[in-house]
Order: sequence, then C-alpha cells, then structure tokens
Amino acid sequence: MYGYALGLDMTRRDLQAEAKKLGRPWDTAKGFDHSAPIGQIHPVSKVGHLERARSG
Repeated sequence: MYGYALGLDMTRRDLQAEAKKLGRPWDTAKGFDHSAPIGQIHPVSKVGHLERARSG
C-alpha cells in the first residue's frame, strides 16, 4: 500500500430519491462538478498505517 487520502461523496440525495421514485437513473445526483473531492495522498512512509479505521 502506498498511502492514504480522504475523499467525500457529495451525492445530491434529494435528486437521487426523486430519480429512484420515478424509476430513473441516478447519474444526475452524482454527476455534477466537484461532486467527489479528494485530498492529497499521504504516503504510509510518512504517516504510518491506520490502526483503527471506520468507514460509512
């Protein structure tokens, strides 16, 4: 493993719920500019390994 970075899913839940309700694709809820920003990668050699991490 090279390193770690932080990412943020900025899904528009309002658009996603509406599309789901209408049986349509969700791509508009996820496909907008800056919808998934990610930070720089921090090498393990400098920051070490995460011992206790949690997602979700």
